[in-house]
Amino acid sequence: MSRGSSAGFDRHITIFSPEGRVYQVEYAFKAINSTNLTAVAVKGIDTAVIAVQKRVPDSLIVADSVTSIYNLSPTVGCCAIGMIPDCKYQVRVAQMEASRWKYENGYDMPCELLAKRIADKNQFYTQNAEMRSLGCAMIMISYDDETGAVVFKVDPAGYYRGMKAVSVGVKQVGCL
Repeated sequence: MSRGSSAGFDRHITIFSPEGRVYQVEYAFKAINSTNLTAVAVKGIDTAVIAVQKRVPDSLIVADSVTSIYNLSPTVGCCAIGMIPDCKYQVRVAQMEASRWKYENGYDMPCELLAKRIADKNQFYTQNAEMRSLGCAMIMISYDDETGAVVFKVDPAGYYRGMKAVSVGVKQVGCL
């Protein structure tokens, strides 16, 4: 194999390499950067904003149909960067989680709890051979009466964190 010490380790997603890495998760992060899109989210005292690049890959595609920004619930919005099918799947799962919460509890799901649920699902994908890590990273924003504006980042490894400002995508380091 051409990868040297990584030979054979990327076939089994539940086995760590000698360097302590899970290759399938690294492939998911590479998939996010392969889209050549960058998203930035910033929160203030009473507002949160997401800015996402928009690239229409073909002149025959209607520009209004290309988006990376979605509503997860009436109070939570997000942008999903990465492989388009993975992003749409993860957005749909988040929408179903939020709507199930609203049905069972009678109020909208808090953004932090929704981010935790999606991160838990992403982490679960890293442990099961019949699933693969999704090539998608999400930034969720919301406004809560108690905590004010919130911004959360969820990545394919199952990590989520509240942020004041965050960027995702190919130029995430140079944005902030």
